[in-house]
Amino acid sequence: MGFLNIPQDMQHAEASSSSFDLVPKGWFNAVIEHIEIKQSQSSAAEFMAVTYVITGPTHANRKIWSNIMFSPDPGKSTYQKVLGMAKGQLTALFGAFGYDYQSTDPMQLINQQVGIKVGISKGTGDWPDKNQVDSFRPVSGGTAQPPAQQPMQQQPAQQAAPQQPAQNGQPSWSR
Repeated sequence: MGFLNIPQDMQHAEASSSSFDLVPKGWFNAVIEHIEIKQSQSSAAEFMAVTYVITGPTHANRKIWSNIMFSPDPGKSTYQKVLGMAKGQLTALFGAFGYDYQSTDPMQLINQQVGIKVGISKGTGDWPDKNQVDSFRPVSGGTAQPPAQQPMQQQPAQQAAPQQPAQNGQPSWSR
């Protein structure tokens, strides 16, 4: 036995990897587990950080994360391009539920089931490849059941925000 008192038969065991394999590209059913509205640390941009839990048809209980910009930094030269992409993503996500992103509180999407198209984003520098959500589609039934073996925590009931028209192209819930 050595310093850590590891039994002799374990001293030559192979090291295990703590990294997760990527979920393959394709469509999966998922539950929106968590949504948080955040502000960029490096600019005035705001975004929704969304956590999805895959429910099937394969890779159940795996999590995928995405950041959906909804208020890009107006001081950046890419503002119009980013704003267009943001509107497209928000329209696709909320539209999968039959909602309009400009008048629907995003917290209403928590614990709802949605189809997500998973893609793979190439890593840069020392960062590895990672999964990304490329698109959304409705799933029949809409209200999700937590995946087996790992029940999700229930979010406190929240009242919908009053319906207000969008200002400057921003959703009513964004500020």
